[in-house]
Amino acid sequence: MSNWYHAVFRLPIVEGISSIILGDPNQGFIEFMKEPFGGHCHVAIRVSDFEAVVETFKSRGFELEVPKVKPGLKAAFLKAPDPAGNRVHLIWRR
Repeated sequence: MSNWYHAVFRLPIVEGISSIILGDPNQGFIEFMKEPFGGHCHVAIRVSDFEAVVETFKSRGFELEVPKVKPGLKAAFLKAPDPAGNRVHLIWRR
């Protein structure tokens, strides 16, 4: 799973004893436990520039559901789940 997220988000990988972290723990990251605990989850990823991230994903061939835009919030799900069946949610908040 971490390899898929690394390829999609192009975040650096840091491997720990019990988990793999993608990104910078001081700025924002995605953490994957090495031992699965079952079921599918909702993976929310906070972004700093929603429009730029949406355009980047579209340019890479990803389809997104219609974004929900409200004052102080912009969010959209990728239409296809990640390889483990998890829904991926991109979120910008003021």
